[in-house]
Amino acid sequence: MASWRDKVKATKRPAPTRVSTNGQIVLPAKARRAAGIQPGDLVVSVPVGPGALLIEKVGREGALSWREFLDSDANLLKGLWGPDPQAYIDELRGPWPEEDS
Repeated sequence: MASWRDKVKATKRPAPTRVSTNGQIVLPAKARRAAGIQPGDLVVSVPVGPGALLIEKVGREGALSWREFLDSDANLLKGLWGPDPQAYIDELRGPWPEEDS
């Protein structure tokens, strides 16, 4: 399977899918087959950035959970924010301002 970077850079993009008024979408058959998603499978959607969702099939035996994947070497973004991402976020946020009562 091609890396996510190769898929993003692909010149031929799949046809868009419209979101229904109920918030439903149709996953194209080619994408479902490539991901091994079949009718009746459970999936979760994880927001990964503005306008981007990761659709993950859940309940697979032998597969990594989302947390395990994030901590694994297969995650190309691992370590991007240092060894402790929470410390990086805390540093960005800075200390909470003291409120005068």
